Formats: sequence, structure tokens, C-alpha cells
Amino acid sequence: MSLGPTTKPLGRLPAALVFSAALLAGSLAAADQQEAEDLLKEKGTRKISSHFVLEEEVELSKRLRAIQKLRRDMLSAVKEEDAAERQVAAKDKLIVDYIQKRRQLRAQLQNAKSAAAYNRIVDVMQELGDRVTLMHNDKQLDEQVKQIRAAASTAREAYVQALLDIRELVRAVEEKYADLAVDKDVQAALALINSEGDKTYALGPATSFKRNVTQLKKLEDGILSESIDLRRQGDLFSVAVMFNGKYSKELAVDTGASVVSLPLATAKEVGVEPTEDDPVIQLRLADGRVVEARLVTIDELRVGKFVVEKVECAVMGEDLPEAAPLLGQSFLRHFTYKLDPASAKLIMTKVEPSSRR
Repeated sequence: MSLGPTTKPLGRLPAALVFSAALLAGSLAAADQQEAEDLLKEKGTRKISSHFVLEEEVELSKRLRAIQKLRRDMLSAVKEEDAAERQVAAKDKLIVDYIQKRRQLRAQLQNAKSAAAYNRIVDVMQELGDRVTLMHNDKQLDEQVKQIRAAASTAREAYVQALLDIRELVRAVEEKYADLAVDKDVQAALALINSEGDKTYALGPATSFKRNVTQLKKLEDGILSESIDLRRQGDLFSVAVMFNGKYSKELAVDTGASVVSLPLATAKEVGVEPTEDDPVIQLRLADGRVVEARLVTIDELRVGKFVVEKVECAVMGEDLPEAAPLLGQSFLRHFTYKLDPASAKLIMTKVEPSSRR
């Protein structure tokens, strides 16, 4: 017989108590998981499908949808510009044809067998000359083309700038993901979320981001861009320009000049010396003077990898030997460009013809 205290074995805990403990554990786990998700949200991510992705991914998708309209607007403006340029080319060709016929008739004058024949040739020459003068003086087409060119330039600049902005966004997203990938708090939060749930989540980018980057690359492939070295000469920046694939000369980049312009000596050196049949135009110089020049057409100009055909060029008279050779808008307007004085670079961008399809 035992006189000491007696003990009874513990029985099973009440079911209600077991349930309360499990509920408490579940609540703590849910709270931990919510804190983990809140941390990831503070880091700029949101939960989409099986990924925590940055909010900027959504912005990227929006911008790529929006840029399609900019691209359509740009292609439409460029198409209209092409049509206008063909009209100008047709007009210029007709002027050249008239001038050539005048030259042929002038050669026939000395062979005229009678005064009547001589006068008929002179009359035709006069008629052709009048037509050339009228076509040069008819500014309606020139004004229309000027407006169309400006609209096309604006559309190209808007499209190119939008692409550049999207590329910057992609770089920012990639850098943020790189930072998040080595963030211990982020990795711990992901591990906690995955340990407590049935579904496994990963840090982005999502598959859609990769598709968007691929789409952006395709759009960028239709853009030609180059940073071209300049040489500083006082207040001007000069760039090497190739004339007709044969002659290289340095021209000062002048974004305010309406056309490429050359002093007569330089024009002779590069094979674009004007004749008396080339039209006379008036130009206002930087110092305010209004001078006369002959307007010629250069078959081809190249700066870096950028080539333009049939470029209008003003050739100064012999009385202006000191005139600076200028690279003006008759070449530059075909591109989106930026002159960076700090780095002495001319950054040129062009939408390639293949992107117009």
C-alpha cells in the first residue's frame, strides 16, 4: 500500500483546444505570409500568375501598344512625304529637260539658214525659258512639300523618341530585377511564401516581358543610328561629307540653314560647279546680308553611314569666297538628329525603308 501522492496519466487534449492551437498556428503563418507579400509589394512588385513582377512591366505593355499608333502615323506621314518628293523630282526633271532643249536650240542658232528659222528657234528658246522661270517662281508646290516634310519629320521624331524611352524603361526594369535577385529580404520573403502555400512563385520577369523585349528589338531593327565625330572650329562644328562617292570635304553643321551651301571654289573641287542655266536664289546669311547664289542638285551626299540622293545645294558667287561650306536642312531634314556640343558628336537616326512595310 502506498502512502505517497498518486498521479494520473494525462489524457488527450480536448478537441476544441487542439483546433484553437491549429488556428493560431495558421493565423501566424498567414500573418507571416502577408508580411512577406507586403514586403514584395514595397519593393515595387505585384503578384501575377506564378510570378512577382515589377509594376513597370505593365507600363511596358501599355507603351508598346501605344507606339503602334505612333508607328502607323509615322508610316503614313513618310508615305505622303515620298509622294511629295516624287512630285518635286518630276518638276525638277522637267526643268532639266527644258534647259537641255534650250542648249540644243542654242547650238542650232548658228546653223539657221534664214532669219525666219533663226527667229523661230529664238521664240522656242524664249518659251522654254519662260516655262523654267514660271516653274521656279511657282512656290505653291514648294510650300506644300515643306509642310509635308515638317509633318513627316515630327512623326519620325515622335516615333524614334518613344522607342528610345521604351528602351530606357526596359533597362530600368532589368536593373531592378538584378538588384532584387541579390536582395536577401526579397529572397527570404519568396521562400516563406513558397513554404506556406501550395503554389510556387518566382521573381519576375514574366514571360510577357520577354515577348515585349523581343517585339521592341524588332521595332528597333528598323532604326538606323550613328554617333558621328565632329571637329570644332570656333563656334561651328564640322563633319566630313562625301560628295557623289568621290570627294570628301568638311562642312559646318548648320541646323538653321535651309539648304547645303558651298563657296564657288569648294563647289568646283567636288564637281558641282553651277552653270548659267541653274536658277538664281536669294539667301540670308547669319550676319543678316541677303546674297544671291545658284541652286544646283548634288546626286549624292553621305555623312557617316547616312546617304541622301538629289540634295539641293546653293553655290555662292565669286564675290563670297569667304563663305563657309554648310551642311543644312536639304540634307539634315531626312533624319532625326541631335548635335551634342559637350561630346562633339552628331547623333543621327533614320527609320529604315524596310520598316515602312
